Amino acid sequence: MTDRRRGRRLRAVTAVLLTSAVLAACDFTGPESLPLPFNKGNGHGSMTVTVEMGNAVNLVRNSEVKVDDVTVGSVRDIAFDNWHARLTIGLEPGTRLPANTVARIGQKSLLGAEYLELEPPSDEPARGRLSDGDVVPLSRTGRYPETEEVLSATALLLNGGGLGQIREITRELNDMLGGREQDVRELIARLDRFVADLNRQRRSLEAVLDNMNGLADTVAEQDAMVGDALDTLPSGFRVLAEERRHIVRTLAAVSDFGDVATRVMRESRSGLTGNLRDLQPVLRELADAGKALPRSLGMVTFPLAVDPIRKVARGDYINIFMNFDLTLPTLDRMWLAGTPFEGLLAGVTHLPASGPGTRSVDPFKAPLRIRPHNVDPPDGLPQPSLPALPGATSGDPTQPSGPAVSDDDTALQHLMLGGEG
Repeated sequence: MTDRRRGRRLRAVTAVLLTSAVLAACDFTGPESLPLPFNKGNGHGSMTVTVEMGNAVNLVRNSEVKVDDVTVGSVRDIAFDNWHARLTIGLEPGTRLPANTVARIGQKSLLGAEYLELEPPSDEPARGRLSDGDVVPLSRTGRYPETEEVLSATALLLNGGGLGQIREITRELNDMLGGREQDVRELIARLDRFVADLNRQRRSLEAVLDNMNGLADTVAEQDAMVGDALDTLPSGFRVLAEERRHIVRTLAAVSDFGDVATRVMRESRSGLTGNLRDLQPVLRELADAGKALPRSLGMVTFPLAVDPIRKVARGDYINIFMNFDLTLPTLDRMWLAGTPFEGLLAGVTHLPASGPGTRSVDPFKAPLRIRPHNVDPPDGLPQPSLPALPGATSGDPTQPSGPAVSDDDTALQHLMLGGEG
């Protein structure tokens, strides 16, 4: 009975093993290839995400997936795709990560057990949300240094990295700085001030660098022109080399001219100083004249003043209204005052026109009667006879009869002579 039971158990175990081997014959690489029943990220409602890795040599299936050192999932599958590893991971429901999540492979201990770490990016702001079916590309994946790499770098430093020369370097530094501590302190203080000044001038330095960058861009845009100029420069230098003698001769002539000019100025210094000294009173008087000098220049445009011209002239036309006072007393007062002929024109009168306030004849052609200024004729003396106007009729010589004058002529004379009518 006992043997039968043992035989049954042996057959059952053999059947289970054969069935498992048949079901996993195509993908069995060891016990780690079988899904573990209590791994996170394999239950109902879990989220599947694909992660591309450039190197996942020591990472195996069922490895932990952590966020902030908290396990939130596991690695379901690792496949080879176009010379990089393609990881399929499962995450627990409710795991909140940005769409631009970064993935790295790290080690949990020095023995080499690795896990996959997910975290938000540090060089850019987080955006979106990681959801089921998303892919973390190679540009956002990486790995921490492994223990073997750290030990290899340490061995390289200790054996062939010049670590044995540190003592020699330290001794040479001590010998160099020994007795110069004060100088070193002053040097450090000056370096501190120099760095502080550079920090204060940071904006100016940035502006200089930006301007240099703009200049470089401009030169790059003018690359063809700069190339032509560089190609032309050798011929120009060649011409300068050929004309070297003439250039030297010209410069020597300029030097001789400078010597002559210096000698002339030195010899004529006294005369020039005397001329300037003689000009000093004239310049002083001009300075004392002040505003009177420019005002007197307005007489150049007599009888038209300078100031009103800009008010009268508008573009290429001019509007002007002028009153001419040509009466004899005014002319005598303006032109003969203070001369021996003063009062000559004031004593010349023309015959009065017929009618008050009107001029019926031309005043320049009317008969004149000359009487001494401020001297009345004696009583009983006859008045001097006056020539009659052409066409005048007999009658009172003081009332000449001239040619008839129209109303338009009267108005014109009224306007010119300033009469009132």
